[in-house]
Amino acid sequence: MNNIIQKIKRLAYTRFFALFSLSAVAFTFQACYGMPQDDWQSVTIQGYVSDSETREPISGIRVAVDQNGTTAFTDVEGFFMVRAEPNTNYDIIFSDVDGDENGVYWEKTASLTDSISNAELSLKVMLNPKAN
Repeated sequence: MNNIIQKIKRLAYTRFFALFSLSAVAFTFQACYGMPQDDWQSVTIQGYVSDSETREPISGIRVAVDQNGTTAFTDVEGFFMVRAEPNTNYDIIFSDVDGDENGVYWEKTASLTDSISNAELSLKVMLNPKAN
């Protein structure tokens, strides 16, 4: 009888320490790497920005998603990519924030509608230069 009680205690201790060890590993992983991101729940909005007169790409244009404040900038080839929270309508604001570096352009707002809940939306925008 005493032998059975010792086996039960040993089994209980073993399971307790196994559970404790697993919890410690999970806590350490979370502390080092953070919580997993919900990338599957975000929408990627990507596109291209060019000058309406010359059709040349424009770098340094700020691209902002109005609904959640997420921003990105166009690269040297005029491309951008920004992630946004899932929504059915997006207002994307394009603004020239670098001044005279690549010309001066009027701000533009583009509205997108995601009617089929895509994970990616594409957009081509032409900005009008301000007259000197």
